[in-house]
Amino acid sequence: MMLNCSVRIMSLLMLCLLWAYPIGTSAQKAYRFESIPSWVDNFSRFDSTVWDRWTGYTGNELETYTKSERNAYIKNGKLVIRALEENVNGKKCTSARICCLDKKSFLYGKISVRARIPLVTGMFPAIWMLPQAS
Repeated sequence: MMLNCSVRIMSLLMLCLLWAYPIGTSAQKAYRFESIPSWVDNFSRFDSTVWDRWTGYTGNELETYTKSERNAYIKNGKLVIRALEENVNGKKCTSARICCLDKKSFLYGKISVRARIPLVTGMFPAIWMLPQAS
């Protein structure tokens, strides 16, 4: 009987503590973002001070990434990344990746990206946000 009473008291204490200290509500902060962005790239040109054409690790993909302007270029204020069917380095197609590693980084903020991604079988278009190298 004593054990049952102790369990009830402990349960009651835990409920009181949860009620007194609601989880997640008091620690949350309301963030307000500025209406004027601190940085914008409208791709009027390929800015090499911010972007690199990256050929790094491919993750055993069926394509090879090139630095060719045929795979990544600016057209009408838009960055175009295009896959081409061609044999390079034993792969059946080429494509491009751009990266801002060690050129542009943000600690806090809101990132907004507009992208039109084709609906094609076998395509895996992606936009990644990766941590800054330390």
